[in-house]
Amino acid sequence: MDISPLKNLLLKGDPEFWAQLKALTKSARDFEELFLLSSLRKKAHARKLAPLKTAPEKLRLAILGGYSLYPLHELIEHLCELAGLPVELWQGDYDNYNSEIMDDDSELYAFAPHVVFMLPAERRCTYTGHLTDARERQQAEAQRVVDGVLELARKVNEKTRAEIITTNFMLPARHDLGAFRSRTLGSDWSFRKWVNLELGLNAPSFLHICDWEFLANRLGGLAARDERAWFESKQPCSSALLVELAREVTQLIFSLKRAPKKVLVLDLDNTLWGGVVADDGLEGIELGDTSPRGEAFKAFQKYIVSLKQRGVLLAVCSKNDFAKAAEIEIVRQFAPEVTTLLLGPDPSNYVAQLADCRLFEPRSITSEDAERTNQYRSDAQRKTLEASVTDMASYLESLQMESVISEFTPVDVPRLAQLINKSNQFNLTTRRRSEAEVLAVMNNENFVGYSVRLKDRFGDHGLISIVIGEKVGDTMRIDTWLMSCRVLKRQVEEEVLNELARLAKLKDCQSLLGTFLPTPKNEMVRDFYARMGFTLTTESETKREFALKLDTFQSIPTKIKITHRAYEPS
Repeated sequence: MDISPLKNLLLKGDPEFWAQLKALTKSARDFEELFLLSSLRKKAHARKLAPLKTAPEKLRLAILGGYSLYPLHELIEHLCELAGLPVELWQGDYDNYNSEIMDDDSELYAFAPHVVFMLPAERRCTYTGHLTDARERQQAEAQRVVDGVLELARKVNEKTRAEIITTNFMLPARHDLGAFRSRTLGSDWSFRKWVNLELGLNAPSFLHICDWEFLANRLGGLAARDERAWFESKQPCSSALLVELAREVTQLIFSLKRAPKKVLVLDLDNTLWGGVVADDGLEGIELGDTSPRGEAFKAFQKYIVSLKQRGVLLAVCSKNDFAKAAEIEIVRQFAPEVTTLLLGPDPSNYVAQLADCRLFEPRSITSEDAERTNQYRSDAQRKTLEASVTDMASYLESLQMESVISEFTPVDVPRLAQLINKSNQFNLTTRRRSEAEVLAVMNNENFVGYSVRLKDRFGDHGLISIVIGEKVGDTMRIDTWLMSCRVLKRQVEEEVLNELARLAKLKDCQSLLGTFLPTPKNEMVRDFYARMGFTLTTESETKREFALKLDTFQSIPTKIKITHRAYEPS
C-alpha cells in the first residue's frame, strides 16, 4: 500500500485526505497497514483538519475481557469513525472483566456505555475433568460456561440498558487427540463447539454474538493463532485475525444503528442466466445442470431465492444492453443512496460476491420478513378492489379488517426494534431505539408501549404501527408514533389514537402532547397531528408541538374490528 499521496494530503491540510483515508481503510487487510492508517487519522485530528462527516454524537463503547485490549481498541476506534459512527472508548483492565461487571460501583457503570464489547477468556472454556467422564457431566460443565457468559451479559444490560456484543470461542487447530477429538465432549474442540452453539441459541435479544469461531475458520485455524503474542503481551489472536475481529465488531455496531438493505434489483441476461434471450433463444441460454456455467447460474438463482425467504424483495431492471457497467456508474452518480454491485465475468463467483457484500445481513428474522413478498401481492389485490368500489366507506367495509393492539412483549422485541430503526416516512420523531432500549421501555411504569397488527380478507399485514408514550405529570407525551405507509387511509391512525387516549386516561392524564421532529423523509406527517384534531402549541424550524385535551376527546368510529387491546387480559 502506497500511503505517500495520503501523507501529502495531510501535510497540505486538504480535506480530500478523509476520502482517501476511507478508501484505503476499506481495502486494508494487513495489520501494520491498518494501524498506520489509524495513526494518520489521529494526526489529522491533532492538526484540526476539517473533520469527516459522521454521526453528531459519539457512541460510548466499553471493551473488556480476558486479553490485552491494545491495539484492538485502536483498530475498532479507527474503523468505527471511518464508518461514520465515531466512538468514545472505555477499556477494562486485563482479565478483570468479571469484577468490572459484578461490581456495581465499577468504572464501567460510571461510563454508562451504549454498547459493551466483551471477550471472555478462552482458557476458561475448557473441560477440566477426564476425557472419559460421562457425557452428562461434560455437558453440564459446558452449560456452566454458557450460563456464566449469559449472566455477565444480563448483568451489564440490567445496569446500563446497553447492547452487548460478546465473542464466542475459537477452536483449537492442532492435531492433539487426532480423530478422538470428535468422540468426546471433553476435548477442547468438541467442548467449545458445544458452548458456541448453546451460547448463540440461548442469547437474549440484547446480546449479539461476534462469531470468533467463524472468523478463525474463514482465515484458517493456524493463521488465526499466535502463541508467542499471547505469552509476550497477552494478545487474543494473530495480528491477521485481530484485523478481522475489529472489522466484525465494527460491522455489528454499525448494524445496531442501520437497517440492512431491503431490495435486490437484478439484471437478467448474463446475470441470472448465461446468454441473451432475445439473441440466443431459450434453448441457447446457459442455465441448469448441463454445463458448469449453467450450474453456476442455477446456484445463483437458488441463493437469490434464499434472500427472498428472509425478507429481501426481488426486482428486475434490465435493458438487454451489454453496456451495463456504464449504467451502474450512472446509478452511482445520480442515486448514491443505492448501493451497486458489478458482478464479474465468472458466474461461479456470483454467490460469493453477494454473500460477502454484507448488505443483507439480518439482525433477526421474523415471520413478517418471510411473508413480505406475499404482503405486496395482497396490496395489489386491495388496489384492484379499491378501484372497483364507488366510495371509500364501502371499500373499507369490504376489506373486513381486524386488528390486535398489544402491549410490548419480549417475543416481539426484535421486530419492534427493526421497525423503529428503519421507519422514516410515517414517523413523527424518528427516534431510534435498540432492542435493549425497547426492553427498558417495557420495564418502566411511566411508559406505555404498544404495537398494532392488522389483517383483512386478502391477508395479514403483520405488525404495522408502534406507539410509545411517557407519562409526565398529568400529560402523556408521545415519544414515538410510526406506521407502515402500506396501511394509510385504512383508519388505523384513528384506532391508534383511540388506544393512546384510552391508555392515557387510565394513567390519569389530562392531555396528549405530540411532537413532530422534521427530517428529510418525514414531511408527509408534518401536519398529521393537526389533521387528527390536535392544536398547534409551539413551532420552530426544528420542532412542532401539538396538544389534545382528553376531557373532550371522543373515540373515533372506524371500520376496523379490534379483537384485543393493550394491557388487557387475553
